[in-house]
Amino acid sequence: MKILFIGGGNMSFAIISGLIYNKHSIFVIDPLPDARKKILKLSKKPHSISTVEVFNNLNEFSKKNIIPSWSILSVKPQQINSINFEIKETKPTFIAKSPLISIVAGLSIRTLKKITKNSQIIRAMPNTPALIKMGITGYYATKNVSLKTQNQATKILCQIGEVVKLPSETMIDTITAISGSGPGYTFKFISAIEKAAIKTGLPKVFLRKFIYTTLIGSVQLWEKSGENSEDLMHKVASKGGTTEEALNHLDTGNFDNLIIKAVEKAKKKSEYLSLEINKQVDEHSNK
Repeated sequence: MKILFIGGGNMSFAIISGLIYNKHSIFVIDPLPDARKKILKLSKKPHSISTVEVFNNLNEFSKKNIIPSWSILSVKPQQINSINFEIKETKPTFIAKSPLISIVAGLSIRTLKKITKNSQIIRAMPNTPALIKMGITGYYATKNVSLKTQNQATKILCQIGEVVKLPSETMIDTITAISGSGPGYTFKFISAIEKAAIKTGLPKVFLRKFIYTTLIGSVQLWEKSGENSEDLMHKVASKGGTTEEALNHLDTGNFDNLIIKAVEKAKKKSEYLSLEINKQVDEHSNK
């Protein structure tokens, strides 16, 4: 396939680093020289059989008269106005015809349609464990996207981990708050445990070993036991024991509610981003 990435950041890099072991023609647009150099190095990896070309902007790519099988929009939300301007200036015909995957946070399908005039759109939300091929991506496809095309999209996205189809676009905001932002909550928890371990006397040399093994073991137990988290928690917390003492203290600080509120805040922020991006695109289009 001919696959165009508009944006050559970490997520594009992660996807491409999986795609290169199959025969594809990969094109990447990014204004940053360092990003382009990093992408080009992927084609030099042992056993890579894809070709990789990089471009500074959309206009430069359009001059090649290439019709990609897929376009993948992978930029920061604040770059959307710039992309919108480039599309208006360059008027690339493929942007409305090639199936499009967007992994831009907060960018709604409605706004994407305004920018691209494309009806074959897949909106996806991966997370940062994608960088080690252990991510999870939720996606929603417009009704014009055939099952065959969705299967192709899944093959592209599964380069960075598991892929799950969502029944509605509104669920994108929820998974943004859960799996998209989830690694941040996890690292916040790890950071707090690290501080607590040091304060209570564990030498730094033991930190990663004990915390990592505890976290991995707990997650594996949760997955493999088939029991829910509440039951497993009560199994650890013997009556009158150390775990019960610690959990009771977390409850006095309303720990559960803090997490729930944090996730709700993240979801609202995702919804707000969608409204803001749509508003900016509308204002830019009317100029």
